[in-house]
Amino acid sequence: MKAPQITDHEERKAQFKSTKDAYSAARAEERKRIADRLKAQPGFSNVKGNAENYMIKNYTSGHTLDPHYDNSNWKWITGSCGGIEFLLSLQTFDIDPSSHNLHVLFDRLGLYLYQSKKPKAIPIEKKYTLDGKAVSVADCFVRMKKTRFELPLSEEEIDRLADFIREEAARSSPQN
Repeated sequence: MKAPQITDHEERKAQFKSTKDAYSAARAEERKRIADRLKAQPGFSNVKGNAENYMIKNYTSGHTLDPHYDNSNWKWITGSCGGIEFLLSLQTFDIDPSSHNLHVLFDRLGLYLYQSKKPKAIPIEKKYTLDGKAVSVADCFVRMKKTRFELPLSEEEIDRLADFIREEAARSSPQN
């Protein structure tokens, strides 16, 4: 029996998957580097990257996607700084001011701050949990701050990022 011939499409598909996997691994390594450095910074606590169980490789959006989608490249870091919880997204949301088109800017960091007891949420039908706290999708999308930080980050840039998070957390503290 003759072995099946590999088509150009199958070859391109395998090469594309390999490139995607390498990109996802590089992003995971950056997330770990940033989280580890933030953990060592004064004023930061409970810093952690999204766990493997949050990385959905068979995402179906409530069974509306067929075939499923590998959503494991969506990466973030959560933690607390000055009593304010934060989500540091390795991809930030953007609403174009002219066209009002919605974008996701991969590798540009976004910062979402929220209070652990009762986040101020923009009304939306569904609420989701972020480390056990209820937040709305609209709240994250609208209130996530686009930063100037883009992967990969140097050690000095991570330190500047820590300063930025501290400043933003102090600004959004209920005492201010």
